Amino acid sequence: MPPPRPWLAPLLSFFLPGLGHFYAGERHRPLGLFAASLVFAAAVAALRSVPPAPSTIFALLATIAVWLPVTLFIHVNAYVVARRAQKEGRARKRWWIILPLLAASITLNEVALDLPARAGHAFQTYDISSGSMTPGFPIGTQLFTSPGPPLARGKLVFFHPRNSNDVYFKRLVGLAGDRIRFTAGRLFVNDQAAATSDLAIETIDGHTYAIEPTPPRQRGFEANTPEQTVPAGTVFVVGDNRGNSLDSRFPDFGPVPLNRIIAVGGLIYWLPGQGLVFRQMD
Repeated sequence: MPPPRPWLAPLLSFFLPGLGHFYAGERHRPLGLFAASLVFAAAVAALRSVPPAPSTIFALLATIAVWLPVTLFIHVNAYVVARRAQKEGRARKRWWIILPLLAASITLNEVALDLPARAGHAFQTYDISSGSMTPGFPIGTQLFTSPGPPLARGKLVFFHPRNSNDVYFKRLVGLAGDRIRFTAGRLFVNDQAAATSDLAIETIDGHTYAIEPTPPRQRGFEANTPEQTVPAGTVFVVGDNRGNSLDSRFPDFGPVPLNRIIAVGGLIYWLPGQGLVFRQMD
């Protein structure tokens, strides 16, 4: 067999760390590098499978930050090893051995890194593009979120409205069987007012958050709704900006079916005017 081509060793290492060294004729070092790449892929998949929090996001970034210089060293070292083997006239590995390893590595990495997304558990990024959730979530807010946490009153949910693939972001205020109404702009859940003396602050099941109440002179149907009982298999959602939100208060929108919910809660990582923040969503 002819000696290895040095430029090809780092290229093979790009697909699977250690494959370039294996191509250059080494036997033992590639096994350790193969194992390290599997550990890295498993760590990334695991961190992307849990609900986003500052600790998990930082752990993910740290894992990637550590792995990047390691892979750079592996590429450079693969070139050095192949160059030395070329000068010494040592034979490279046969392609009938390398090609199956290359195919297996590409498949394995695709499966490991995409498994959370394929299983519906990987966190996603969203950019708030409407003012329906001010004051807490101004236009331009960016978030990490995932479908992991359970539904509860006061939680924030991302969902597809009925007959649409658009993504909406609202606050869940009613579960199946709850009775919801708005009187003079004030939210009542099972006859309990969400806001007390300060109409701009609401609390539901321990979740406290700021809203933008509708000014009295602008109150319309959405500020004085008849009582509705949330149907089975659905949730009732409203925007925090009560005078500027299309949500479950309106008959054409209605409660959101559970199978249309795509994410619950999450982590704010960018706020307009503040920049990078990493804060759990209220």
